[in-house]
Amino acid sequence: MQTNKKHLSLRTVTAVTTACALFTSVWLPAQAEQPTPGSYSLSEMATDVRTPDPLVSLEQPVDLSGSATHDLSDQLSKVTSLSRGSVVVSFKTNANAKAATLFSVSDSTAGARNMSLTINSGHLYWEVRDSQGNSGPYISQADAEDAHSLNDGHWHTAVVTVDGVNTGLWVDGQQMFTTTGLGFFDSLTHPDTFTLGANVDNNGVEWLFDGTIRVFSVYDEVLGKAQIQRLTDKPDAVAVLSDDTTLDEPTQEIIHRKAFTAVARPQQVSTPVIFRLMRGATSVSEVEITQSALVVRQGGSSISLDGDWGSYAPDSVAVTFDNNRVTVYADGTYVGTGQLDARSLPSVDGIEVSGAEVAIYGQVLSTPQIQTIVGYDKPKELALMDIGYNGAASYRIPSLLLTQAGTLIAGADQRVADAHDSPNDINLTIRRSTDFGQTWEPLQVLIDLPGDARKAASVIDSVFMEDKNTGRIVAVVDLFPGGVGQPNNARGTGFDDQGRLKLDGPGDTSYHLNEEGTVETDDGQITGYTIDEDGTVFLDGVELNSIYDAQSKSSEVPLGLFMQPTAYMVSLYSDDQGKTWSSPRLISQMVKEPWMKFIGTGPGTAIQIDGGEHDGRLVVPVYFSNRTGRVYSSAVIYSDDGGETWSRGSSPNDGRQWRGRIIDAENATNRLSSLHESTVVQTGANELTLFMRNLNPGRKLGVARSTDGGETWSEPTFDDRVPEIFSQPNAISFGDDMSTILFANASARLPFRGRGVIRMSPDGGRTWSHARTFNDGHYVYQAMVMLPNGNIGLFWEREWQGLYFSQVPVTWLTHYGATEIH
Repeated sequence: MQTNKKHLSLRTVTAVTTACALFTSVWLPAQAEQPTPGSYSLSEMATDVRTPDPLVSLEQPVDLSGSATHDLSDQLSKVTSLSRGSVVVSFKTNANAKAATLFSVSDSTAGARNMSLTINSGHLYWEVRDSQGNSGPYISQADAEDAHSLNDGHWHTAVVTVDGVNTGLWVDGQQMFTTTGLGFFDSLTHPDTFTLGANVDNNGVEWLFDGTIRVFSVYDEVLGKAQIQRLTDKPDAVAVLSDDTTLDEPTQEIIHRKAFTAVARPQQVSTPVIFRLMRGATSVSEVEITQSALVVRQGGSSISLDGDWGSYAPDSVAVTFDNNRVTVYADGTYVGTGQLDARSLPSVDGIEVSGAEVAIYGQVLSTPQIQTIVGYDKPKELALMDIGYNGAASYRIPSLLLTQAGTLIAGADQRVADAHDSPNDINLTIRRSTDFGQTWEPLQVLIDLPGDARKAASVIDSVFMEDKNTGRIVAVVDLFPGGVGQPNNARGTGFDDQGRLKLDGPGDTSYHLNEEGTVETDDGQITGYTIDEDGTVFLDGVELNSIYDAQSKSSEVPLGLFMQPTAYMVSLYSDDQGKTWSSPRLISQMVKEPWMKFIGTGPGTAIQIDGGEHDGRLVVPVYFSNRTGRVYSSAVIYSDDGGETWSRGSSPNDGRQWRGRIIDAENATNRLSSLHESTVVQTGANELTLFMRNLNPGRKLGVARSTDGGETWSEPTFDDRVPEIFSQPNAISFGDDMSTILFANASARLPFRGRGVIRMSPDGGRTWSHARTFNDGHYVYQAMVMLPNGNIGLFWEREWQGLYFSQVPVTWLTHYGATEIH
């Protein structure tokens, strides 16, 4: 094959591409199987606040001691046919049990035929199973792990909705989790028990609830947000204050316990201070809003939260006091937290209020409770690919593209056996939407390579882009042979110096693949081997193995041939808006150096340069390891011919000043200089900006800029205003001015990766004008697009749970005062 001009390609896909077609040197169109009928919707839930009549409900509250249950089995016939609907439970716990059942429907003769809603380690958990044995696959499983402390002895409301698209879990008036798993009353084969306070199966009565259930209702309607919030128990304020006053004894006692919440609604702010908690004439704790900061002072210290609060004054400020931990919310979303000495709180006897109404609550309110109280309009989420969807254990690594024709393409790793990275059984999948994310077509599997579990060949970390001159959609994704991943890939490109795929075989002989499918030894001897388009190896016409197989299979097939155990990259395209796809083809031989072990994409989004000297260039963020295998460097690969050929630019690590000396990407030795997954965005006619995950000790976002289309980069700098917790970032241009960008990343270790924050910059990331917390809990990777309706299309990931799509109004961000989130 010709170096850099002929490309190894993968087998043309129908519904699934099963393996590589290794010697087709031209693009071949593929006829993909059309998705089966069905659509998946993000449309608005019912806004009717009319409360429908329940099919089943309690006549009076039920007190359960932890050994008692309440039997509703005589009501089963009313609900067993329901495939969609809602369940509402209002409850209060007496004990902190690890697992406590709110309600269950089950087959008492089996071990895994049940539908149950439980409090599991303090958060809401839902499962539906219908298996004869004592274990079995879940029809639906949902864990609202970010709505915790439901066993705190206070009233809470849990709602399950099943609408034929998603199952949703709502906690205290807010949607906290969704899943594609659809199971409801009609999913159970032989239900014979309907119980409040326990699950009943062939093990007897288990997971007993200790507390009170005040409301239990089953509806044959899918309740909307307004209906759910109307049915939600909201905490009662112990005091609502709008003037300076001495606090009554119950309110003082609550504050003295150092576990309470203050919710202030500024009305006409004449002074910066909204309220002060007082000891006589001395301020003990105070909250103020200035033009540039929202500040909480207490115990000689303060939390200062920067923002343009003068232009965007919040309608509400909520502060939770949990001993020394103080957490601040503005307009229902998290802004910051810190440790402030609370030793003086037990001395508080009064309050000063300025131009506001302040409500005091006798508990540390949760995020959903605060959001419901202040009327926060939370962006909805739709589960697109998650645990169990299409039979896969996990989906990770979102990528997203909006085409000129208006098609949304959401890409992801389908991790078949478990959630881990390669080596693993990982396929490339997409879902399409032709109405900007309101409904979604079923899953398409684009690449599925041979093997199972950790011995499988895999593709991982995708990006999609469109050549706007031709309308062609181009995808790039990493590929590993069986048993290989980033931790154990070998140095090298996997190709010889003539661009031919190298193969390992019996003995010490080295082989390479010719374009027509024959195999030669490196000294030019023709062998009896041939390799089919899907990678199947034949010797004298007898099938042996696949070149994608793990090399450990050589013990079973001693005469087999195998790809070298290193990292590869492949590309594929679609000319019909993602309905059908070409055969993928190997492109890493164009962009990988012999000294590299790993090379792979910075997943999420890629771009085409618009205007300037490199108009029309396709640009994909990548990162790679060096000859030591310890240091990684960011860069981009680019194509000036619509994805036919690719080149790699230099890295910001090339020529970088590092601790008093000059380093380069090939030879750097200190892993703290590593620059990992990145996102690239055009920030001017002739400027690209690269935002980088990194190991710099300061744990701040890495930034580099290019004025030559990604061929060279400035030295990296680190933005003190943007936390970087070693997780993938994403950025896109916003509006007509290319220098205005949106940026999103996981910004906190909680200790899991989380606190997804969206930021806006008017000047290419040099300053930040707005920042707002999208999800304060589990949140990892993301990809964004701008939708024609002015919303941000956000395809985001909860670690270990799945991938979700949300539409976020731009005004949700632009009308918010914070510029930093702490």
